[in-house]
Amino acid sequence: MTDPSSPGHDDSVRVERSEELSDLVREAETTSAESETSADEPVLGDLDREIGLTLAHLRGLDDLERAVERSLLRSECLIGTELLRLNVPPRTYLPPYHRERWSLERGLLHLQSERRRLAVSLHEQRRSLLDRLAVLLGRRRRLAL
Repeated sequence: MTDPSSPGHDDSVRVERSEELSDLVREAETTSAESETSADEPVLGDLDREIGLTLAHLRGLDDLERAVERSLLRSECLIGTELLRLNVPPRTYLPPYHRERWSLERGLLHLQSERRRLAVSLHEQRRSLLDRLAVLLGRRRRLAL
């Protein structure tokens, strides 16, 4: 039996959820692309537009996440480069060196906490959009019958 706190268990759950989510998004994209509702079906047309809008929001959120991740990574690299530049032999005590190094390390810690905060925020937004998408697809299926 796999321990729920083990890394392997967590990864497999993540993969399953990821596959389910990609199936949901794929279904929504297919539904949105195939929707040819007539003027006789205004409710289906409204649902199709909402599905398309939700998909657009998800794509925008993915683009934002990639841009933020690149920016944070770039900042971390710059700080890491500065830390390497300040590399002084361990037996040397230079107060300005230690202050600058401490400041740079504090900057790295701040970037890490910002990365975690943004990851949680983006996850909550994505979860909300995917829930909305699931509801819209469910309504679309019921009305299409």
